Amino acid sequence: MRGASKLLVFWCILGLAFSAKASDSLSYMADSVLHAVQETSVSKLQDLVPSYADLKTVYDSTDEEMMNYQIGIRQKELEFLTRRDMKRLAKFAKREKIGLNRLEKVEEHLPIATNEKGYRYARSFMLCNAGNRQFKLHFVLIELNNQWFYGEGLSIEEIQVAKEIVPDYDKIDADLEKRREDREKARLKAIEDKRKAEEAEKKRIEKEELEKKKQAEKEEKARLKKEKEEKKQKEKEEKERLKKEKELKKKQEQEEKERLKKEKEEQKKKELEEKERLKKEKEKRLKKEKEEREERLKKEKKERERQKKEEEEKKKNQPDSTGRNN
Repeated sequence: MRGASKLLVFWCILGLAFSAKASDSLSYMADSVLHAVQETSVSKLQDLVPSYADLKTVYDSTDEEMMNYQIGIRQKELEFLTRRDMKRLAKFAKREKIGLNRLEKVEEHLPIATNEKGYRYARSFMLCNAGNRQFKLHFVLIELNNQWFYGEGLSIEEIQVAKEIVPDYDKIDADLEKRREDREKARLKAIEDKRKAEEAEKKRIEKEELEKKKQAEKEEKARLKKEKEEKKQKEKEEKERLKKEKELKKKQEQEEKERLKKEKEEQKKKELEEKERLKKEKEKRLKKEKEEREERLKKEKKERERQKKEEEEKKKNQPDSTGRNN
């Protein structure tokens, strides 16, 4: 039991030590943010954001390449947000005439909370004085790897300090007169704005009508151009058709001439063949007639010779007047 009690006391003392260390680190980081604001230094504020090694603890290391890429993107994002926060704060301070270098810490509020992923953060603010004015400096600190860093949300607001108010009637009257003048100026400005708006609307309508007219003219030109091109295309097609018809007709006439020529040649050939046939028939006929005539003449000659011979024989065989045969 005594050993267990000693162990419990040891863990309590160790927890208090870690808590005190975390608290000191948180307060130190808050003071560092205030110091960067006092100097309006973007670089000093960027020095307070987590480094690569600090960001590495919150990323999955199973994919080394993706982890490096995500950490690089997150670092660039933190640098951009930090620079933007400081620029916005400086711009606001200049507009509101706040001397950031004169800020003096009065008290700090650093409430620690835990998000749904188990990481701790502190939505902090510091009450600061600058002369007779009081301000509240807001920012968020985050804890990574048991260390605190600047996160985001750097802004400043002035806290109105209650003062005894003594009416300044001259100022009130002047303000009243100024408001009256401002209202009159606003009324005249509204009238002028209305006139300008009407003129602008009139110009817009005229411009739209002019654009519509131009568009209509453009479309009409395009339509006429299209019709002209279509007409030209039709004329071209008609010329092509007539040309083809003429060529076809010429070809047909040529074929007809060739056909007639061929028929004429065939006719002439037939006539020549007919003439040749008739000539041959005539020659054959004449030859035959000649042969027949010669044969006939030959027969007639033979017949005459025979008759003559018979007559001679007959004369020989006839007795003369003396009673003797010749």
